[in-house]
Parts: sequence; structure tokens; C-alpha cells
Amino acid sequence: MTFLGLIAAAGLAAGLAAGLAGDDPAGLVDRLDDEDWSARQAATDALTSPDAVPHEAIEAALRREDLSEEQRLRLMRIAAVRFRFETLGGLGVSFGPAGEGAVSIQGVVPGFPAAAVLRAGDMILAVNDEMIGGQDHLRAEILSRRPGESLPVLVRRERMVLDLELPLGAYTDLDGAAALDEATLVRAMRLRFERSGIRWPEPDAIGSELGADAWVRAAFPEGRDGAEPQGGERRGPGLAEGRRGLDRELAGRRRGGWTTRAEAERGVNDQRRADMGLALTAGVRKRSVLVEFERSLNERMRAAEAEGEDAAALRARLEGVRERMRGLDRELTEITRSMDALRP
Repeated sequence: MTFLGLIAAAGLAAGLAAGLAGDDPAGLVDRLDDEDWSARQAATDALTSPDAVPHEAIEAALRREDLSEEQRLRLMRIAAVRFRFETLGGLGVSFGPAGEGAVSIQGVVPGFPAAAVLRAGDMILAVNDEMIGGQDHLRAEILSRRPGESLPVLVRRERMVLDLELPLGAYTDLDGAAALDEATLVRAMRLRFERSGIRWPEPDAIGSELGADAWVRAAFPEGRDGAEPQGGERRGPGLAEGRRGLDRELAGRRRGGWTTRAEAERGVNDQRRADMGLALTAGVRKRSVLVEFERSLNERMRAAEAEGEDAAALRARLEGVRERMRGLDRELTEITRSMDALRP
């Protein structure tokens, strides 16, 4: 299509969108898969308008099982645009210096619900018992919830790890709140959708489902092992690393390919060990937090029993933590064995 044709089509889509604004949301969703591009775009524009279609209708549409990939992807983009204007949760705290993992609380906002629960100096370690990856992760978890909901967290306070329910206020009530960047908003939307059972589409790039071994077999069919590089020339690992390796290659502006099957197999195993090492590090960190939490629960349980209080809930929570630790120990053992099996 020529440039003038694109302008004309865009103008037609805008005119159509104005005419479709009062249409039934289900009918607009059906038009997202229309053969005519201008009809698809007009339906997209109409659905993007909060005044025309309530957000609940978008979420209901995303639960449909009969959506095509284009319909689902367009709906997700529409939801991402509209999510910024949805009712978002706010914790009412200021974070300490940024760091990896746990997030420190520097202060609380008077009048916000969480101010009665959190203190300056607290360290938020996990949400729903899942370790957080830093401030952006925690912000997404907060924004993904609505005012009046609560955020279940593990908090380190002095020598104790506590499980707390942090009541949330409204993000719009925060003065001087951090600007909402697109990546954090999309992450928050995904978290909200996942909790409500809405599937997030993952478009399949060519070859993305191929494992590393399949890449090696494709690059070096039976009987073709490649040739050793001449004159000391070496080319960096590329295709055989799969999706994650390709992302790293492109980010580093390096492209290359394996020269021999042996080189490919070494590179694949190196990448596997590196990925397993990251998983092992994350697992060890998670276990160390659970060990702290177990100790804190034991102390609280003994104190409750000494006061003659019912400690059944604490005892059940403690058993749940211990069961999780046993499962994590099995995972870490399996990762270690797999790493050992890949050693050259």
C-alpha cells in the first residue's frame, strides 16, 4: 500500500471507529479478525475508548476460547493502553536505595492503610512467598491489585521474618508518586490477568520451540561435523543457544554461528550450566529466606504457647514452610546433579 493509501485507510478507520463506538463489545471483538484491515483497526480504536466500552468487557472478551491469535493480541494491546487508567493499588511508602532482591522501606505515608503495619527499616522479601526481584517487581505487584485489596508479604524486621497482609490504598491518592513506566504497567496487568485466569499470548517466533539439541542437529546433520576454523579465527556462539542465547547475541550486537559440532555441543552445555547456575543461586536465596522465616515462626509459636495462646495457625504455617523447604531441597539437588552431569 502506498503512503497516501495508508493515510486514506487510517482516516477511514477513524471514521468507522466513531460509527462503531456504540456497538456491542462482542461484535467489536469479532471485527478484530475482519478481512478488511480498516475494519479491524476501527474496531480496535472503538474498543480502546474507555467511554465506549467498559474494561470489564475487555476482560470478558479475553476469556473467550474462540479468539484468533490476532484478536487476542489486539485485545491485549487494547488492555495495556487502558490499564493505565484503571483503578490501581498504592502502598504509600518510600523505598530505600535500590538493590537486587529485597526492597527496603525508608518511610511510610501517614494516612495510608499500610502505615499502620509497616515501619521504616523493614525489608520486603517476598510477595505470596515468591521472592521479589527488586523495586520494579514490587511496584508491579502493588499496581496489579485494587485499592482495598491486600498484599501478602514476607518482611524482615530486625531479627524476625514476619508474614504480613499490607492493606492497599489508591495510587491516585499518592502525592509525588513515581511515574508509571510502560514496562511496569504491562507487568502489573499481566499479574492481574494471571490471577484471574486470563491467558497471556506468547507469539511463537520461528524456531523458538526448538531445544538446543535440535539446533545442533539442524546445524550439523549426521555425517557433517563442520570444519575447524583456520588461522585462529573464532566465531561466537549463536543459533545453538536457542531463544535466550539469541537475545543475548542481539543485545550485544554480536552474531555468529557454530563452526563444528563439538564446538556447538560445548557451547550448548556451557549455556545450560550458566542457566542452571542462575537457578541454583535463586533457589539458595529463596531457601535462606525460608530458613529465617522458619526460625521466626518457631520463636512466635514458643512465645504463644508460653502465654497459653492457641498456636495451631502458627504450627500449620510452620509445617507449610517446612514442606516447601523439602520441595526446594529436592529441586536444588536435581539442579546440582544436572550441572555435574554436564561438566567437561
